Amino acid sequence: MNQHEDRIRDALERLVTERVVAPAQVEPITQAVRDALAAPIPQRGARWTEIISYAGGALVLAGAMAMLGPAWQDLSRGVRFGLLGLITVLLLGVALVVQRTGSAARRRVAGVLWTLGAGTAALGAAQLAHENEALIGSVVGLVVAVAGYVRFPGSVGLLAIGVLSMTATIMLLDLIDLRSRLLEAFAVIALGTVFAALAAAGVLRHRALGLGIGSVLALIGAQWPVLLTDHGAWPYLLTLVIAVGCLALYMWENTWVLIVAGVAGIAIAVPEAIWNLTNGALGGGIMTVLTGFILLGAGVLGLIWHRNVG
Repeated sequence: MNQHEDRIRDALERLVTERVVAPAQVEPITQAVRDALAAPIPQRGARWTEIISYAGGALVLAGAMAMLGPAWQDLSRGVRFGLLGLITVLLLGVALVVQRTGSAARRRVAGVLWTLGAGTAALGAAQLAHENEALIGSVVGLVVAVAGYVRFPGSVGLLAIGVLSMTATIMLLDLIDLRSRLLEAFAVIALGTVFAALAAAGVLRHRALGLGIGSVLALIGAQWPVLLTDHGAWPYLLTLVIAVGCLALYMWENTWVLIVAGVAGIAIAVPEAIWNLTNGALGGGIMTVLTGFILLGAGVLGLIWHRNVG
């Protein structure tokens, strides 16, 4: 044991005496610090290689779209599916090859390439389908994206899962033909709740991002009737409930995304409520001022709350 580890252990033992750290945690923390100090520092060249890999994958797709764009409508569905399937196989294959070495940079590159492959897989499946193209494409893309996130978790892959899962949910409800904007709103809210629950439970590797995606999906679900030109009372009531829920969840999950989601929800819901209750009597300038005061007040309250909790 070197001098640095002696000092670390002494500091941990003081924390044990102060009842900040449990005695059983001393050795695991020491080992974690030892491993972190022993790990090689990433070289700047590896970062540039990673960026070049991202750019290469994007240019491959952009070049393919540029070449096929003018003639795309003239191609049959089978040819379109074959081309997209070939691009998908290449992207997924390269991702698997890149990931084999196991370094963190290579795993990130593999995750991005796999996510691009999930997108082309969704487009290819939509070309092969004769009806409900959006639903089939989003479901296929979602399956591929989930498989990629399980194999090499990445933030880009998780974002793709959020977008594809929302698309699949909306398309499925449209297929069932429920004709209920409120039910569609609750479905998207439920999807966001599932994302937040999986993130809070530690199932998703990116905890803050998972909570952020869940909050955004829930807010989109609450505003869904408004997005579809239905300006009743439900949207701002649901939005306000979700905003309060995000702020309440912040007490257990101390992450800034919940504060942002809560403040954004309040800033959306209150002006909508005022507009609805006054039948639009207040002008846009007054609504802007009210929104600004709401944001300032929520920010001050958030800072006070954070200081008291912290």
